[in-house]
Amino acid sequence: MSVVAGLIMAGLLLAQGAQVDAVAIGDSYSSGHGAGQYSDELCLRSEQASIERVADFFGGTAVNAACSGAKVADLTEPRIISQTRADGTECATDMTGATATLEDGICTITLDPQIEAAAGATDVFIMIGGNDIGFLPIAGACLFQGNPEQCEIAVDSARQSVGTVIDRQRDALIALREIAPQARLHLVPYPRLIEGGPAGEIPVDAAGFQQEWEDSLRELAAEMSAEIGDVYYVETLTPIWEGHGLGAANSWIHTDGSIRDLLHPTDAGWRAGGSALIAHLGLVL
Repeated sequence: MSVVAGLIMAGLLLAQGAQVDAVAIGDSYSSGHGAGQYSDELCLRSEQASIERVADFFGGTAVNAACSGAKVADLTEPRIISQTRADGTECATDMTGATATLEDGICTITLDPQIEAAAGATDVFIMIGGNDIGFLPIAGACLFQGNPEQCEIAVDSARQSVGTVIDRQRDALIALREIAPQARLHLVPYPRLIEGGPAGEIPVDAAGFQQEWEDSLRELAAEMSAEIGDVYYVETLTPIWEGHGLGAANSWIHTDGSIRDLLHPTDAGWRAGGSALIAHLGLVL
């Protein structure tokens, strides 16, 4: 058995029997985007998201408050997710943590600050920041255009913004602790779309940047755990995804089919993500 497999197995075994009521906050890589079976078409929250698999394993509850396109600010501030002309139709929503208001014939759907969903949770999983650091420009230059020069520019821009994004996450964690004083808070890294070496025309530095970002999240988790208690970095996600990035024989990333799902995890990726979260809980409970 490999070290990675042993780590995951140990976590899964240790996790059995724990009481877990979990909440997911963050962006599309937390909401289940790419897994299908969406409960709504605005946030693309999937019934197959990793957080749902955590709840199934423990027999607890799951609240998916994550939303496609979210930025760190959306954790602590309301976000207008839709504005449409009512045209005589009902202005309403059944989305988790959302309200609908009608004014001057415009139906506006507004999401509550995501952290409000964490009240009463035992565990809150946070994956956020990709939209803040500029994932789309990186994807466009590095993956779609295959332009090394523009890729380097996009990655350098993202690298320069990480410190600011980490500072915003620090503030969000402090606010989250006020709402969920007893919860364990888990910082989840993004899957590595590009792994360890050149992928076509993609510079190695694009993969190196993600490693640097993960290191910053680890440091944030350690710092905030000392300050507000029970903040963890999820170490199990990256190894379980190894060998399943772009270009792999068994990739867990959408590269064709629906344009909406491009560069998001497949159902297999979301299942693996669920196993990673469960194993992580077994190691920290």
